[in-house]
Amino acid sequence: MLAYVSRYFNVIAPLSRRAIRRRYGYELAARAYNDARPIYRQMLADFPSIGADNPMADNAYEALVFFAMYRAADGGLTPDMLRAVVGDLFELPALKGAIGLSTNLNRATDMRRMNESLRSHARWTDEHPAEAPYTWDFNFCDSRGDTRVCYHFTRCPLNDFCREQDLMTCCPSCAR
Repeated sequence: MLAYVSRYFNVIAPLSRRAIRRRYGYELAARAYNDARPIYRQMLADFPSIGADNPMADNAYEALVFFAMYRAADGGLTPDMLRAVVGDLFELPALKGAIGLSTNLNRATDMRRMNESLRSHARWTDEHPAEAPYTWDFNFCDSRGDTRVCYHFTRCPLNDFCREQDLMTCCPSCAR
């Protein structure tokens, strides 16, 4: 279970509503937004306990807003439509900076920063063994050097949640 934190919904949902309205009309945008908060709360309650201070928790909080709006649209949004909305949001300059999409992995400094960030996330998991079965499992390819990032997940709680909640068609929508 993830605790309800309003800031994710309060930032992402209105921006998503605006993108839906622009692309697909007011009625669908209103339905997706107005009915999403209780669905979001339920999804948080159903999500596995990955640790309140898990540095990767932002990924789940953000993705669940999109999934809740998708569900609230009650068939009005297709996975492709959701993907377009997510793409619109990820192109907003303020959001790019806030969630790290302005990182240029062709720059050595950005690569180093990304590598350090991911390794700190992995250390958090090592330091919290009770949450380890439910959180992301990082595996690094250390032979590539300090300035390169090579990793893969063998476990992803978002993927597991999407499988349990019949949301796999939407899962790629949030991985842009």
